[in-house]
Amino acid sequence: MNGNILSTLILLLWPLLAVWIYKKNSREVAALAVIMVPYMILPVKAAIDLPALPPIDKTSIAAISAILIFHFLAKDKLDYFPKHTLIRRMLMLLFIFPVFTVLTNMDALVYGPRVLPSLGVMDYVNIVFDNATLIYIPFVLGATYFGTEKAHRLFLLTFISLGLVYCLLIMWEIRMSPQLHKQVYGYFPHDFAQMKRQGGFRAVVFMGHGLLVAMFLAMIVLAVGGWLKAKGRRIYKAPVLLTFLYVLFLLVYNKSLGSLLLCMLALPMLLFLSRRLQLFLASLIAACVFIFPFIRAEFLPMQEIVAYFEGIDPERAQSLEYRVDNEDALLEKAAIRPVFGWGSWGRNRLYDPLTGANTSTTDGYWIITYGKYGWCGYMIIFGLISFPIYYLYRASKKSKIQELAYPSVAMALMLMINLVDQIPNDSANTLTFILAGALYARARELERAASTA
Repeated sequence: MNGNILSTLILLLWPLLAVWIYKKNSREVAALAVIMVPYMILPVKAAIDLPALPPIDKTSIAAISAILIFHFLAKDKLDYFPKHTLIRRMLMLLFIFPVFTVLTNMDALVYGPRVLPSLGVMDYVNIVFDNATLIYIPFVLGATYFGTEKAHRLFLLTFISLGLVYCLLIMWEIRMSPQLHKQVYGYFPHDFAQMKRQGGFRAVVFMGHGLLVAMFLAMIVLAVGGWLKAKGRRIYKAPVLLTFLYVLFLLVYNKSLGSLLLCMLALPMLLFLSRRLQLFLASLIAACVFIFPFIRAEFLPMQEIVAYFEGIDPERAQSLEYRVDNEDALLEKAAIRPVFGWGSWGRNRLYDPLTGANTSTTDGYWIITYGKYGWCGYMIIFGLISFPIYYLYRASKKSKIQELAYPSVAMALMLMINLVDQIPNDSANTLTFILAGALYARARELERAASTA
């Protein structure tokens, strides 16, 4: 286990803190907080490693605590099997497809002195445990407690309130350098050199990497923008417009171009387009991400794109070319076992056949998922992120409600940019899936209201 005694202690104490949060807040606020707060403050790469059990880290301790609390303490029980047929089947398949991933990877892989073991029963348990804690439990929480307009307003306000507190830590690290994780937990969770940008720093806080913080900031900007459009009340007694300008400045100040560009894609949609058009564009972009591996392999002229950027910025073009060549090689390996993938133990990566050295870099969540779990796993996991956006758009068209409330639209755009970010980065987390569950729940309620009418 990494870190000092505090990193172990706070993981062990989190369930008690989660119970306290549940008892002090409404069920909607508690449902989001018990997922969101651990992502924000618990240590990265620290885990409680018990015999014959998967390691319990910040993601799994949050999910396990949440499901135990809401199963045993809440009066209205969790909706473990959502009524929508497609969603229910995708959630069930999270526990079924790993069987076939294991069965198709019962051979050891040998690269010189490196031997990657065959998959067995414990590998199935580990994959299912990861799917349950990262995806299933957060999605079910969102689907159970965020079906109404009021619940979405509470979701957005809770997200903003917690995010603004975190912004103070982000600003401190941008100015003073990303040291909080090391100072509190005794170690730095990543390569410090990657956090240097333009003569300064980008924040890491307790999320593990500056890219994750940048995406979190971009989502806060859209959340505050949605609250502004919804004519929401003051936040921490500050005018909403002033709060919006503050978080937008902080996003720019954090010096992370990718998240800034994604935010600049969604922000004009939120501020200037009709809500129906916003949802249409968001669902269109989500559909493009969902089929991205097919588009990437068959239609995108990657070499021409690299050549175009060489005329603008040779340094960035070189970085892009490395990523393109790396993804091409990973796609070639993934195509060998395209249906259920290569499984765990890094079997989806590339290795030197003589030395066994790892020769690949897996940056994007899409290529990681596709390589590890094949088309089957990819379509299930990315379907659970992308389908709720389209479902909300379709349900809003059928509904007799003239315009969907701005908090719901802002949440759809937050999920959209998080989904797009899975192409260059691996930023999927429990917030991604509780947000997806919340959008599904709202769409389901709108569809039910329309059918009743």
